[in-house]
Amino acid sequence: MVRSNLISRFLWCSVALMGADGLVGRAWAQNELFVSNTSGNSITVYSRTANGNTAPIRTLFGAATGLAVPTGIVVDTVNSELVEANNAANTISVFGETASGNTAPTRILGGASTGLSSPRGIAVDTVNNELFVANSNGSANSITVYSRMASGNTAPTRTLSGAATGLSGPDGIAMDTVNNELFVANNGGTTINVYGRTASGNTAPTRILNVVTDGRRVFVDTVNNELFVANGSNSSITVYSRTASGNDAPLRTLAGASTGLSFPGGVIVDTVNNELLVGNGNSVTVYSRTASGNTAPTRTLSGASTGLIGASFLSVTTGSAPPPSASTTTLMSSVNPSSSGQSVTFTASVSGSAGTPTGTMTFLDGAATIGTGTLNGSGVATLTTSTLAVGTHPITAQYAGSGTYAGSTSNVVNQTVNVVLQPSSTQLTANATTAAPGQAITFTASVSGSAGIPGGTVTFRDGAATIGSGTLDATGAASLTLATLAPGAHTLSAVYAGNAVYNGSASNNVVVTIAAVTVVSAVSAPALSTAAQLALALGCLLAGAYIARRRGLSMSQP
Repeated sequence: MVRSNLISRFLWCSVALMGADGLVGRAWAQNELFVSNTSGNSITVYSRTANGNTAPIRTLFGAATGLAVPTGIVVDTVNSELVEANNAANTISVFGETASGNTAPTRILGGASTGLSSPRGIAVDTVNNELFVANSNGSANSITVYSRMASGNTAPTRTLSGAATGLSGPDGIAMDTVNNELFVANNGGTTINVYGRTASGNTAPTRILNVVTDGRRVFVDTVNNELFVANGSNSSITVYSRTASGNDAPLRTLAGASTGLSFPGGVIVDTVNNELLVGNGNSVTVYSRTASGNTAPTRTLSGASTGLIGASFLSVTTGSAPPPSASTTTLMSSVNPSSSGQSVTFTASVSGSAGTPTGTMTFLDGAATIGTGTLNGSGVATLTTSTLAVGTHPITAQYAGSGTYAGSTSNVVNQTVNVVLQPSSTQLTANATTAAPGQAITFTASVSGSAGIPGGTVTFRDGAATIGSGTLDATGAASLTLATLAPGAHTLSAVYAGNAVYNGSASNNVVVTIAAVTVVSAVSAPALSTAAQLALALGCLLAGAYIARRRGLSMSQP
């Protein structure tokens, strides 16, 4: 037993179980079991259902990892991170959840200001974004709390330490974010101390549970409101009500030769698959969650190929894949209102509390999709378009979500698109520019533009006076025929009124000349005096008499 105690103090292996649910769009370690091997300074990862002498599916090992007597381990499935306590280096190393090989941490918490002193158990609170560390170093017994993202030589945000705390060789810790409680197993005593989540300074526990032997690891099952305690000295797992205190008896006990328990140092409950996992020296045994008495495990991971060395401690992680965090999508327009044909860029930004969101964005005009985009490294997607029709468009952006984040819909941007009329050109021609009075002349106005054949009406003018109008035909032309122009010069023009596409335009001037009419006047006889008139009348009488006489003579001759 003494030798087992020594092994448990120097060969520490913490195990973290991932839930069964798969997450889309992220590097989430699905259905995997993580083990930190103290003697080998490595982390080995297995399928959750691994059994027998099964080799790990990946191993994190090497100088670059910085692993130094790795103890407590937590897999933060919300942020896809693997968090490891290094007992010998007084550091906390953080890796990507699927890290393997000789991979360096993404960040390291360590230094004199951190207050880390022989860190052992750790817990990550993804609800409040905090990291809890149990420091077990003689008189330096403490629980230090940091921002989850803390790195470098960062001081804790608060520290729980002092005689009133009752801390005595704190090893295993568990965070209950449902009831805002912190559970600490005291390896230097036989108690489980419970504190408020935000406890700090020399604060006494809110309750103390006395256990039979050295309760060294704890797991809080908030689904079934139970507290699991791993007892090393008598190789047992005792299960209590979550709110147990004092000398409350366990609800059930798992112990006996058939269980395969051997100085268990760690315990965790997979609430998705209703299983209990226990670390035993160089093995991991698995039971039904409600197992009790001398019950044999349903499977045992053990053997040389497993790479397990001193698997005697379990770290607490969620037994199931956490629900995605809430996201917020905000949409903005580069210019509003805009003009028809003008490019507008819509920018959708996604934010949340669990790191930079990833995934895809769909942009909609009402219910119609107008484009999609992929979030960049800042959680932003853009869409540029110049095809929105004239009018008001209710634009939204829908984030599809990811394994980390739930989807979300943005605010509505009512994009107003105003008309931009295109320029037109009007040309006037005439089939004749000189004509006789009453001669018909045909005037033709032709309208053109860059956005197709114009439509609409044309007004014909003689100077400032309107003399007619016409509707543009399929070729963009309108004609007017006139035969009523007065003699003289006329300055003709045509004015296009425009339409929904084109601005109006005025034509060139066409000068038409109508010839003048020539009139010949009658010559009047000069006026005669009265005597002349009498003489003229007498002459006429005499001439008439003479003519009559001549006619009579010629008729009397034979």
